[in-house]
Amino acid sequence: MPRFFLYGAAYPHFVSRLKTPQTSINLDIIRSEAKNKIERDLLETVKFSAAFWWPCNAFNFAFVSSRYRAIWTSAASVVWSCYLSLVQHRPSDELGSTNDNLIRRLTKKIL
Repeated sequence: MPRFFLYGAAYPHFVSRLKTPQTSINLDIIRSEAKNKIERDLLETVKFSAAFWWPCNAFNFAFVSSRYRAIWTSAASVVWSCYLSLVQHRPSDELGSTNDNLIRRLTKKIL
């Protein structure tokens, strides 16, 4: 999962380089942004991962017929990908408390 956050920190710099090729890429800035993103988002994402996937898998293996398990898992993966996209594209100046409230609301709905 840290690779996911590293990608999110480095991607905007590489895209800006494509738009203006004369711009150099500063690896120190990318490294510090990736470190900040990991420190800010990794623990929350792992917590939400457990809160999301454990009940999904428990429901999947307890109630879903074996022929439909792949479909159920694919649908859950779409929801999970949407959440990861929201986390990845959240502005860096946004406070963690907003995300904590989001996690609490979603966890209440899931559980």
